[in-house]
Amino acid sequence: RLQLWSRRPDPPSRLRASAALLELLAIWAQPFEAPAAQERSVVLYRNLIEQYADDSTHTLHALAERVGFSAEHLSVLFRRELGVTPVAYRENVRCARARELLVSTNLPIAQVARQVGYPDANYFARVFRKLCGWSPRAFARRHSAQR
Repeated sequence: RLQLWSRRPDPPSRLRASAALLELLAIWAQPFEAPAAQERSVVLYRNLIEQYADDSTHTLHALAERVGFSAEHLSVLFRRELGVTPVAYRENVRCARARELLVSTNLPIAQVARQVGYPDANYFARVFRKLCGWSPRAFARRHSAQR
């Protein structure tokens, strides 16, 4: 993902690549005893969710298994640490990426939905409206007029 983002010419992808690299460096540089194992697990889980948010084949359950905990246990830890469930966090990440695409490209809504991890454009539109207060089309129109 880092390579893909760094190769894209658009500024949001470049910034996303830089942010991911800085976050990885920060995690690597942390003293070994600083965060507890569960806190490190939440950080790793959050990073995996961000990395695979747009890939609907990677379920939260499968990502939790990669961290070494059950999805239920990690969900409790995640909510305690970040104040939001993993499902809501992934939806927020997807919505933020969708907003970037809607503002910076002229892609059809269905293609934006697929690129951010929603195979069903209608479901994507409902989630987007719930989180952003606008339909994807209205959001794109409003922000393309401001460009």
